[in-house]
Amino acid sequence: MKLLRISLLALAALTFGACHDNDDKHGRDLLSASDAYFSFGSFYGMCQGENCVAFFLVRNGKLYEDKKDQYPKNGTPHEGDYEALSDEKYQLVKDLVNKIPQELLSESSTTIGCPDCADGGGTYIEINSADGKRFWYIDNNNRETPEYLHDFIEEVNEKINQLR
Repeated sequence: MKLLRISLLALAALTFGACHDNDDKHGRDLLSASDAYFSFGSFYGMCQGENCVAFFLVRNGKLYEDKKDQYPKNGTPHEGDYEALSDEKYQLVKDLVNKIPQELLSESSTTIGCPDCADGGGTYIEINSADGKRFWYIDNNNRETPEYLHDFIEEVNEKINQLR
């Protein structure tokens, strides 16, 4: 009987350990490599003023803002001129990378929907991890994007508004 309990406990530990490792691979350890980073932003073409384009970068426990405020070129990774922000602002977004949907990491296309085609703007996501560099331009119109993205894109845009 004692051997059966030990076997069951060992099996349970292996099962829960396997699930935990899988969860870590899909978010929690995405920024564990020394050159890893997470970038996110929003852009609106039919807009005036400083709030039309905003890009941010999370790297090595710090948050940076792109000061160029340049409308991105769809199909290419965004290149910014980043300046450090306060730790208080970093605290607002430090866990955002953990919320990247696994389905997004599996997307083969770098454009999802038609970002900013109907003057609704777009959201930019980029991650550089041990698995390589990936980026996506995503339509803000929920009718043009998969449902798995809706809550994540809403949260990204809420965080961007809090950082402004």
